[in-house]
Amino acid sequence: MGPAALPRNDVVSKALARVIKSAEGRGLILVDELSRGTNPQEGYAISRSLTDYLNQRSTISVFTTHFDGITPGKMHYQVKGLRDLDFDALESRESVLKNLHQRMDYRLEAVREDRQVPKEALPISRLLGLEEEILQKAQEYLRIEHERRQHNE
Repeated sequence: MGPAALPRNDVVSKALARVIKSAEGRGLILVDELSRGTNPQEGYAISRSLTDYLNQRSTISVFTTHFDGITPGKMHYQVKGLRDLDFDALESRESVLKNLHQRMDYRLEAVREDRQVPKEALPISRLLGLEEEILQKAQEYLRIEHERRQHNE
């Protein structure tokens, strides 16, 4: 089985291992959506443990991720995204996707360490016409997961 046949996460892990070994002294390591090819729990664990590992080294590391809380005690930036958007005002627009794309704010802003990654998928899905019953159930699953995490902390 050649490298092209390996799952995405395996290929990324092999490449990352080489990068880490070559950056034992000083270096810059850029990581974009690590572990997106695996399940979310393992992806979070791998990403968090990698940031812990790199924080003990003299490298500079930059991560882009959808995981909350993988860099405690470090600088944390987020894309502003659609945070300031009035989703209700978009509902009457002809091309929702075009309007969202035009309004996406890609500027980075420094944020508190405890601030969660923005959760905009449900309002966007609602605008795009996904059944309300599905969205309400998704919201319920998010609430349950949030309560589970609070209980485990």
